[in-house]
Order: sequence, then C-alpha cells, then structure tokens
Amino acid sequence: MSRTLLVMRHAKSDWKTGLSDHERPLNARGQRDAPHMAQTLQQLRLLPELVWVSDSERTLETLAWMNDALGFDLHAQARSGLYLAPANTLLQHIAQTPATVKRVMVLAHNPGVEDLCSLLADEFMRVTTANVGIFDLDITDWREVLGDVQPQATLREMLRPREL
Repeated sequence: MSRTLLVMRHAKSDWKTGLSDHERPLNARGQRDAPHMAQTLQQLRLLPELVWVSDSERTLETLAWMNDALGFDLHAQARSGLYLAPANTLLQHIAQTPATVKRVMVLAHNPGVEDLCSLLADEFMRVTTANVGIFDLDITDWREVLGDVQPQATLREMLRPREL
C-alpha cells in the first residue's frame, strides 16, 4: 500500500518586523503564495488528511491562508517540536500519523524540510518558501519511516509557486 507525504516549507516571511524569529509573520508574497499552493493541491486532489505544523507564526499563518483559500480548515496539529526541527525530528512526527491517514503534510522550516526532501529523493532538493514536495512512500504504516531501512520514496513532484 502506498502513502503520500507532502513536505512544505512555510511561505515567505517578513524580516522587517523586528519580531523574534518564532513570531515573524508572512509578507505580501507569502500571503499570495500560500493560498495559491492550497488551490493547486486541491486541483491535483492532493489535499492532506492531516497537517503536522510548526507552532511558529509564519507556519501557522501559511496554514491559515491555505484554509482561507480552500474555504475550510485542513485538519492540523501544531507542534512546538517542529519549529526549526531537523529531518529526523520531522520523521518522528510523521511516524505518529494514524494508520488510517493515507496523505499527510508536514509544514515546517529549513534546513529540516530541505534535508528531509533530499533524503527521500536521494538527491539534493532545493526547497524555497511555499514549495511542496510530493512523495509516494511504499509503506503500510507511517511508523515505517523510522525503520532501520529507509522506506522506498518516489518524488512525484516539487511544486514551486513561481513555476505554477
């Protein structure tokens, strides 16, 4: 059985606010890109059943703009442990996904997002803001992402707002 993993980096944030890194909101480009990515995922019939999201302002705001574009809220769980998390921590959260979920998204930060995409694709993947890596995993349970052997993952597509 195959599962689909969506790995998304938050949309572009505003560095000019003077706020802490954790509290930085999205800038105007981020506010445009997040809804665009939601609409693209909807058109591709790839909306996640569950979103693991960092508790930073920019990731939560990315999700909020996506929800606004969709007209409904994606089922999401915010986790402080996803803030600036490395790839192995992202995998630990993904492994907590219920077995009934076939498509999950992790919405977080670089370098962890880029490292996870590169690990799954078995090649370096550049992941800029609001990019979504779509991976098909040959697993029957999400806990398998933590196994001794890396599960077979196939990069279906890397969605980039500027290319859509």
